[in-house]
Amino acid sequence: MVNERPKRTFNVYIRDIIVHDDHDPGPAKGEFEIVFGAAGTPVSASARSQVEWKGSVSSHRTYDVAQWTGAVAVPAEHGKLTVAGGGIERDSATRGDELRGGLATFATEQEWGEGKWWRTTNGRDFDFTFCVTPAEESSEAARPVWSGETYDAPGPDKPGISSYRGVLSE
Repeated sequence: MVNERPKRTFNVYIRDIIVHDDHDPGPAKGEFEIVFGAAGTPVSASARSQVEWKGSVSSHRTYDVAQWTGAVAVPAEHGKLTVAGGGIERDSATRGDELRGGLATFATEQEWGEGKWWRTTNGRDFDFTFCVTPAEESSEAARPVWSGETYDAPGPDKPGISSYRGVLSE
């Protein structure tokens, strides 16, 4: 019998995205197809969840997402919770530019960011606002109460492509 470490289960609510660059030449809007993911490390079968969002966007605008990523199990001791966004800009004139959004990582001592509104600050193409809640408090009908106050999410200054793989890849 394997001795499993105790886990905490979280869900991440993605409130909105802040577009830096829509990747569309000229005044037309870009067509973003984004995946938001949450992952616990070390990774286990229940340690990753994702949600997709699509929309026509313009640079320097904010767009509502209003979706939950789904439940993610994080080891209670020495675990980390990472939240990230990435995807493709679909444009008939191009083959689809890769999009990299913000990436945040919370450790045990940061209480996994629970209960506060966070905004990523390290996205190349977009950043996003989110809230981490215990999984039992989340549902489609129950959205976290918007406090109007956001905090800069902890994470690397310029996340490399490998930082996104464990969170956004299948």
